[in-house]
Amino acid sequence: MGYRNYVAIVDKKSLDKIRSLSYDEVIEKYGDEGYLSEYTFEDKGINIKRILEIGEIVSYKENSIKLKECLSPVFSDNKVNEVLNNDSEFMLGNKKLLENIIEVYRKTVVEYYTDIQNIDKIREMCFDPTVNHLEYFIKKCKNKVSEFSEEWFVSDNDHTLHYTWQYEYDIFNLIYILKTFDWNKNYLLWIGG
Repeated sequence: MGYRNYVAIVDKKSLDKIRSLSYDEVIEKYGDEGYLSEYTFEDKGINIKRILEIGEIVSYKENSIKLKECLSPVFSDNKVNEVLNNDSEFMLGNKKLLENIIEVYRKTVVEYYTDIQNIDKIREMCFDPTVNHLEYFIKKCKNKVSEFSEEWFVSDNDHTLHYTWQYEYDIFNLIYILKTFDWNKNYLLWIGG
């Protein structure tokens, strides 16, 4: 799995029109020989909308195994899928994918708050053997004040609540997507690169 991963949405009708195309048909209509990516289809009118950036934590080995179980190929032609997933990922996801990402984030948050109760862990995280709890928490509080002092970034798409890099808050975005996603009209995509 790649460093940047995205959960995306695409209309079933538009994607279903091309899912059964052969490799040669896909190349003729959309791509360059030997190279395909999600941009290949976006540039030709398939409306793929990235709704949430996931980042690297889901790429860690123990997490990626769980996530891969929730992914399936987009195309019926294996060669198309092979080329698409050679340098990046372009797969269909299901509800379990979102649930697993939520669980990865939840565990990460719990682990972090457990770790910061231990001064040795804080010193390890800060790469500073002299830092103390108070200094660490003051620094964290200043970061939060700075983060929330800026304009609140409300998402401009219908599928997420706001933009954030904080796992604690992204869990709510993921739950919102899980609860409001129209599985009858749309496909959930996993895009990585």
